[in-house]
Amino acid sequence: MIVWSILRKLILIPIIIALTLVEWCGTFLTGIANAIITIIAILLIVLAGLSAIMGLASGMECLRIAGIALGCIIAGNILVLCASMVIVVRDYLIEHL
Repeated sequence: MIVWSILRKLILIPIIIALTLVEWCGTFLTGIANAIITIIAILLIVLAGLSAIMGLASGMECLRIAGIALGCIIAGNILVLCASMVIVVRDYLIEHL
């Protein structure tokens, strides 16, 4: 039983190290991507609002632009959720090591 425990730890340590590196890179990249996507989406929402106020676009076109912007914001949040799943898997492996 002691041998099995030592072998399990030896097998899981490289996996935990790899998951930690993926977590750091994923958190950094998804944070930057989410910030850029959110800025672009806010600009699209402002553009849609100003277009509607000035009468440059119809209401349906403005709603379409705003919907695309909100979809971009949701996509950025899904990226952050995927990165947090790596954290959950790594923490589970560390607890059961």
